[in-house]
Amino acid sequence: ARLRIGISGSGKKNQAKKVSDDEKVIKHVIGKWKPSEEALLKKALKKSAASVRIFATSGLDPATQFANTAAHHLHAQNIDITSFPTDHICYRVERDGRYHIFKRFLSEYGSLLSEATVNGRPIATFKLYTPISHENGLIPCVELPSPKNNQRHKEGFEHIEYVVPSMSALQEQHPHLEFKQERYGQFNPTLSLRLGNFSVKFHERSLEEVIGLENAPS
Repeated sequence: ARLRIGISGSGKKNQAKKVSDDEKVIKHVIGKWKPSEEALLKKALKKSAASVRIFATSGLDPATQFANTAAHHLHAQNIDITSFPTDHICYRVERDGRYHIFKRFLSEYGSLLSEATVNGRPIATFKLYTPISHENGLIPCVELPSPKNNQRHKEGFEHIEYVVPSMSALQEQHPHLEFKQERYGQFNPTLSLRLGNFSVKFHERSLEEVIGLENAPS
């Protein structure tokens, strides 16, 4: 893994100013820094250190293990998910400050599809540049909710969601399971199933499609 910190002067509208001459580039990088520049560097290093800690302790590799574990639990309940696309995986952070740190971390791995306020706190959704691979396919998106009202949560992956052709048919096929009906906005009715210490959710539209419908002009 490699972490880069860009060094550049400011141009118009505070955009990075490109230095083209090789000698000027060398002088710019190893020359004497202004106090204001040193202050910016300290902030950049602090953010970078936080990202490195996340990468070293969390990263995205545990998502594969989480998805495979969920699949094994569903198989034990006779739910065949091989034909269900994996929609996204949700990562919970312990406290509000971790939300902002992890959001910066995810921005290195994907593009921000949406950051919307749901139940009084922001939830960010990232579409990954490289989807996460697991036994039953690929995970294209990661959902990152901020804790509610500064509540503390155990940090880690909390639930995984699949797109199904029909939620009612899923319930009819598995009457022995205690599905919970949930609704997140106008376009996203959901079935939730608790399995041990995590949840699996099912809905008929992908999260990316739901975000597109919510953001569409009225």
